[in-house]
Amino acid sequence: MATNQQNGEQSEDEAFRKHLRQMLDNGPGDGETDTGNPDVSTPSYPTSSVDLDETSQPPFSSLSLDDGESPFKSPDVPSGGKSYGGVEMSATAPSTSKPPTVTSPVSGGSKFDQVKAQVKEFSLDTFRTTKQLFNEMVGKGTKTFDPKVDVALSELRVLQTTYRKLLDEVGNMQSYIQSLVDTQKRMTHIFGELALRDPKLSSDYTMNAETQKVVVKNAEQLLGAISFFASSLKTLCDKTMQDCLDTAKKYEYARLQYDTYRTEHEQVIQSGTSNSSKSMEIKTKFEAKKKSYEQWKADVVIKLQFLEENRNKVVHRQLLLFHNATAAFFSGNQQQLETILTQFSIQLRKPNAEPPSWLEK
Repeated sequence: MATNQQNGEQSEDEAFRKHLRQMLDNGPGDGETDTGNPDVSTPSYPTSSVDLDETSQPPFSSLSLDDGESPFKSPDVPSGGKSYGGVEMSATAPSTSKPPTVTSPVSGGSKFDQVKAQVKEFSLDTFRTTKQLFNEMVGKGTKTFDPKVDVALSELRVLQTTYRKLLDEVGNMQSYIQSLVDTQKRMTHIFGELALRDPKLSSDYTMNAETQKVVVKNAEQLLGAISFFASSLKTLCDKTMQDCLDTAKKYEYARLQYDTYRTEHEQVIQSGTSNSSKSMEIKTKFEAKKKSYEQWKADVVIKLQFLEENRNKVVHRQLLLFHNATAAFFSGNQQQLETILTQFSIQLRKPNAEPPSWLEK
């Protein structure tokens, strides 16, 4: 009985090994299932178009199929798998090694922290200055006021606005005189044509044509003087004054920051927590903003002084030109007009001349 049982187990093992080799050679099919009975053959469907011949090594060729040795048994791992036909199948223990740590090649952590700190500081500073400005508008906050500088800046803004109004009216005057010159030129041409067509009144037409030519010449000289006056005044208004006002804007923003941290510094002193780290930080920022405010204030004072001196000289000279040119034109003094143009080095543009280059402007 024992011999027959042993022979049955050997035949069962040989059948299982045969079935297992067939699976390794052909590959398992999509619908193949293991019934545990070696006598029942299941159809196999190859998953690759390339068939493995006898010389090719199957994927599991490293597994031993000798008698009494399991093809899936590892000597280091105790068997705990399921038994199929006397062959114990056990899986290999999973790997417990940790994956390698991947370090970023860009060491931008410190830069990101710096940008983050700058954005945070800018946001807090903007919030504080906005709060200070709102408190000043509703009358809850105190504002640093310098009578000398702030009054001078207020007068400068009013003066710039008035100069721009004057420039607008001068432009209207130029348009009017230019339109008058164009009309007189057309009248001169018509008088000349009539002098040819009407011989009896030829002398009268010619006299009026010559008069219009003189008036046109004087008007063109007046236009040259007015253009020079307007150009100088526009440079003073839009460049020199505007540069001083741009500096004044930076000064006013520095004043706002100074008042913001001055208020916080005063609150810290009143609360009695001047020795804390936060209070020391506020004190440091307050001193830095105070230094910036005083520096911008000094720059504004210097620019105001230079502007006042330059403005007085330029405007006095241009007003003298405008007065003399206007008086000479309406009085019909052609010689005085020419003298004025020579005195101020004004060159009239010829009718067919090319426009001046950017170096001449």
